[in-house]
Amino acid sequence: MASQAFLARGGKTFCNMALCAIGDAVGADMRPLKRQGEAMMAADMRQALTNPHSGFKQVSPTEATLLANQGFFAFVAGPGVRGEPDHVASVRPDSGEPVIGLSGPILANISKQSDIRRTSMAFQSSVMGEVRFYTNAK
Repeated sequence: MASQAFLARGGKTFCNMALCAIGDAVGADMRPLKRQGEAMMAADMRQALTNPHSGFKQVSPTEATLLANQGFFAFVAGPGVRGEPDHVASVRPDSGEPVIGLSGPILANISKQSDIRRTSMAFQSSVMGEVRFYTNAK
């Protein structure tokens, strides 16, 4: 699923770079989440997304799935816990096939384990209230 360039190594993860590469590949305007052409860190992305002029708008988890099912780009951003970095991931279409996790949109999860999983398995339950979904504002 993940390009070798985005697989975790040396204790580092590259969800931020993977998100921008996926967004770029599907024609989403990822410039607001980049600095000097490079993906921001996930924490910086989360901060940038709080700006109403970021070029992205917040959507509900249901809307994120519907957008992905229609071929539009949607993604999730949320905090890490206990010293772990923040995390971002693209939302995948929901084909109805079984996926790891109990609830939330299906994600292309690029992290310590890179796989397809539901949101409930990509973020700790203690931070689910801070997890947000986005799509391009245009």
